[in-house]
Amino acid sequence: MKSAKKTWNPTKYRCLVRHHSGTYYARCKRGNKLHWKSLGTKTLSVAFPRLKEHPAAESGRQESGNEELGESSPKTMGDLLRIRRERVDLDVALKDSTKHYWGQIHSSLRKSWEGFDDLKISEVTRTQCERWASRMASQVSTTRYSNAISALKHLLEIAVDGDPSSGTKNGEVRRVPIIQPLQDLLTVMQQRRDGDEHSEKVLKVNEAQKAMDHAAEKVGIARLTHHDLRHFYATVCIESGVDVPTVAKWLGHKDGGALAMRVYGHLCDEHSRAAAKKVRFE
Repeated sequence: MKSAKKTWNPTKYRCLVRHHSGTYYARCKRGNKLHWKSLGTKTLSVAFPRLKEHPAAESGRQESGNEELGESSPKTMGDLLRIRRERVDLDVALKDSTKHYWGQIHSSLRKSWEGFDDLKISEVTRTQCERWASRMASQVSTTRYSNAISALKHLLEIAVDGDPSSGTKNGEVRRVPIIQPLQDLLTVMQQRRDGDEHSEKVLKVNEAQKAMDHAAEKVGIARLTHHDLRHFYATVCIESGVDVPTVAKWLGHKDGGALAMRVYGHLCDEHSRAAAKKVRFE
């Protein structure tokens, strides 16, 4: 059985959601019901200013304690829980009773973990999770315990995967220069879609793992993942002479290249030896 297609996707802005058609909508809650209003655009930078002028903006401030609308990059476990609850609310494939049940699970998670809302994501440890799980196991039924564990996993997945509207782990915008071969490829792909608006994404999918699996199997090589391609890109950049701090910045590292140096440092050594062979005193 095919799973129901997800209709709404949350963005990094409160009260702003994206329909699967690409159009952005203002979302607000009146009473116990959710309401959506089209903002008439498929461009995020256009949708957000329009959202500020929409009644949903005021609703959003009330829901978030009169805070200004803006980027909601998760920094605490409470932030992750807010994002997860919003995703559950927007999931049209879930029954109201199921949404209510998950609401109970999320509430029990907060109550059973002291200081949960204010706990920084970066400070969560495996030991903390195991201690919490041990307490939960002794307090609730096996079914509720399993679902509580599942709820925590969902939150940690959000922390790892990041904001889907920005595509980064930490929810921040990261701009990487497009190399010429990629620009040529994207241009060709865009030209093949004459009916698309200029604001439409060139790439229609967020991942291509199944296609990569089939391709690897067809040519008889080991399975490749998106992370393998990330490593491959970094390797080619360094072998092409790009310095490690620059590559680290493109990868999203914030340590000035320390991690990248540990992972790719041997390539720099090989490049250095190859370059040394070119030195001549004649």
